[in-house]
Amino acid sequence: RHDGTDMHTQMVLSIFEHPLAGLVVVGIFRPAVDQRLEEWSQLTSELLELLAGATVDDPPAERLLSIIGNHLRWDVTTLWTRAPSGSLVCRQVWCRTPSVAPAFMEEKTKDPTNGSRGLPFWVFEHGEPIWLPDLAADGRFVTDAVRRDGLNSAFAFPVRYRGQVVGVIKMLSQAERQPDPGIVDLMNAVGDHLGELLYALAQAAEREQLVAELQAVRRSQEFLLGATQVLSEVTDYREMVTQLARVAV
Repeated sequence: RHDGTDMHTQMVLSIFEHPLAGLVVVGIFRPAVDQRLEEWSQLTSELLELLAGATVDDPPAERLLSIIGNHLRWDVTTLWTRAPSGSLVCRQVWCRTPSVAPAFMEEKTKDPTNGSRGLPFWVFEHGEPIWLPDLAADGRFVTDAVRRDGLNSAFAFPVRYRGQVVGVIKMLSQAERQPDPGIVDLMNAVGDHLGELLYALAQAAEREQLVAELQAVRRSQEFLLGATQVLSEVTDYREMVTQLARVAV
């Protein structure tokens, strides 16, 4: 302090490439709260442990959202990524309890793209986090499910991989929550690490789509092969129809 006494502080470092200035490092200092620092340290440790063990075969998206939601005390956390078609899709939803947001869960189960033009789209377009303490008062990003479940506050932030926004994590709370610069700084600091996990998710999704396409082609080829064999071997019309029906089934 100015009087020469010491105080505990926390520091968050961010680094980015500026088109004119080049590589820029920003350090943010503020008074530290020991309990919060301990909680954030535990959060960061769990996230890094999760990322270190993440594989393309088993990307643990649900555990990722659970860790963030529990440590930062949000009621609902969601993970949004782009589908191969380019549209935004809600890949995973975590709720603190099953009864906290039943309408929201039902909404995303029926249509994972519902709400994709709201907060997730805004964050993808702007590449910046956004915190809304009163969703109803803002009015831009409120859905029927959000109203029915009484979800009042929201925070969404971008997840980057090699400088590109590859996903958005959106959090919702029934209690009204004012913007917390510390949480924003924290999630900005770990956002690039989370991007590694989303990259694994994208790889898994692409591979699943490829496998599904190959299986469809194989089924089609098997049917054509079986049908051709029936047509070449069977001469009786009734038997031919029966055999073709069996091949189709």
